[in-house]
Order: sequence, then C-alpha cells, then structure tokens
Amino acid sequence: MNYKKNLELCREIIGKSRTIAISGHINPDGDSLGSLLSLGLGLKKLKKTVYMISADRIPGRYRGLPGAGDVIVYTRKKCDLAIAVDCGSKELLGNTYKVFKRA
Repeated sequence: MNYKKNLELCREIIGKSRTIAISGHINPDGDSLGSLLSLGLGLKKLKKTVYMISADRIPGRYRGLPGAGDVIVYTRKKCDLAIAVDCGSKELLGNTYKVFKRA
C-alpha cells in the first residue's frame, strides 16, 4: 500500500471540500470523541465548515473536552465530504450514516 499517495489523495479531497461532516461510532467513547474533535477542530482552523456529528449524546465525562459543545446529534445540511473516524463499518455510524449517503 502506498501511504504517501493515499495521504496526498486525502489532502487533495479535503482541500477541495468546503463543507465537511465528521462522525465516529455509536455510543462514543474517548477514542472516538478524541478523533472526532481533533480532526474537526483542525479542519476548522483550515477555514472549513465542519459539522461534528454523533448518533448518540456525548457521555458526561467527555463534555468538557475542547470542541465537545460543538458536536451535534444530526444535521440535514448537504456536505461535500463525510469522514468517519474510529469506525469499522457503516452500521456503527448509526443514524449519522444518512449524512454520509448525501455527501
């Protein structure tokens, strides 16, 4: 597998996208939320419109993380790109998969 080529392709796709949705798996844990928040906040610094979405509410112990208040349960917005983090299958996206189908 050519990782350098794959990373370049990711950079190109993200660079061309203006509106990006990011979601982790259902019943989010620290790994999923950390991935979601770090990527989301990083993309916002690149001046992207970012929707950080979760199929389930964020557990109380994680609500103090930077950016956690920006996570929404669902969006009807059309996105150029949807990115799944810490998620091995579309079933684990829960109802956020609808956003992925529209992106």
